[in-house]
Amino acid sequence: MSSNQEIPSAGRPLNPGAIALMLMLCLSWAFNQIAVKLALPDIPPMLQAMIRSAGALPVMLTIWLAFFALG
Repeated sequence: MSSNQEIPSAGRPLNPGAIALMLMLCLSWAFNQIAVKLALPDIPPMLQAMIRSAGALPVMLTIWLAFFALG
Protein backbone atom coordinates (compact mmCIF):
# COMPACT_ATOMS: atom_id res chain seq x y z
CA MET A 1 0.00 0.00 0.00
CA SER A 2 1.52 3.25 -1.12
CA SER A 3 1.58 6.21 1.24
CA ASN A 4 0.78 8.68 -1.53
CA GLN A 5 -2.69 7.30 -2.28
CA GLU A 6 -5.40 9.90 -2.51
CA ILE A 7 -8.27 9.52 -0.06
CA PRO A 8 -11.66 9.87 -1.77
CA SER A 9 -13.85 12.75 -0.68
CA ALA A 10 -16.36 11.97 2.05
CA GLY A 11 -19.00 14.08 0.34
CA ARG A 12 -19.74 17.49 -1.01
CA PRO A 13 -18.60 20.62 0.87
CA LEU A 14 -20.89 22.27 3.40
CA ASN A 15 -23.10 25.06 2.16
CA PRO A 16 -23.28 28.41 4.02
CA GLY A 17 -26.55 27.45 5.74
CA ALA A 18 -25.02 24.31 7.23
CA ILE A 19 -21.97 26.25 8.38
CA ALA A 20 -24.18 28.91 10.00
CA LEU A 21 -26.25 26.23 11.74
CA MET A 22 -23.13 24.53 13.11
CA LEU A 23 -21.74 27.86 14.35
CA MET A 24 -25.06 28.71 16.01
CA LEU A 25 -25.20 25.32 17.76
CA CYS A 26 -21.60 25.54 18.97
CA LEU A 27 -22.10 29.08 20.26
CA SER A 28 -25.34 28.17 22.05
CA TRP A 29 -23.70 25.14 23.70
CA ALA A 30 -20.70 27.22 24.74
CA PHE A 31 -22.96 29.93 26.16
CA ASN A 32 -24.89 27.27 28.07
CA GLN A 33 -21.69 26.05 29.75
CA ILE A 34 -20.68 29.59 30.68
CA ALA A 35 -24.15 30.35 32.06
CA VAL A 36 -24.13 27.17 34.17
CA LYS A 37 -20.75 28.00 35.69
CA LEU A 38 -21.75 31.59 36.43
CA ALA A 39 -25.06 30.60 38.04
CA LEU A 40 -23.65 27.68 40.05
CA PRO A 41 -22.99 29.67 43.27
CA ASP A 42 -26.63 30.84 43.39
CA ILE A 43 -28.68 28.09 41.71
CA PRO A 44 -28.15 24.36 42.33
CA PRO A 45 -27.32 22.26 39.24
CA MET A 46 -30.56 20.23 39.28
CA LEU A 47 -32.65 23.40 39.46
CA GLN A 48 -30.68 24.82 36.53
CA ALA A 49 -31.39 21.65 34.54
CA MET A 50 -35.09 21.88 35.39
CA ILE A 51 -35.26 25.52 34.28
CA ARG A 52 -33.47 24.73 30.99
CA SER A 53 -35.77 21.77 30.36
CA ALA A 54 -38.86 23.84 31.13
CA GLY A 55 -37.64 26.51 28.71
CA ALA A 56 -36.91 23.96 25.99
CA LEU A 57 -40.30 22.24 26.27
CA PRO A 58 -42.37 24.96 24.54
CA VAL A 59 -39.76 25.28 21.80
CA MET A 60 -39.74 21.53 21.15
CA LEU A 61 -43.53 21.30 21.27
CA THR A 62 -43.80 24.14 18.75
CA ILE A 63 -41.35 22.42 16.40
CA TRP A 64 -43.09 19.07 16.85
CA LEU A 65 -46.56 20.52 16.24
CA ALA A 66 -45.36 22.50 13.22
CA PHE A 67 -43.77 19.35 11.79
CA PHE A 68 -46.95 17.32 12.10
CA ALA A 69 -49.25 20.16 11.06
CA LEU A 70 -47.28 20.71 7.85
CA GLY A 71 -46.66 17.00 7.25
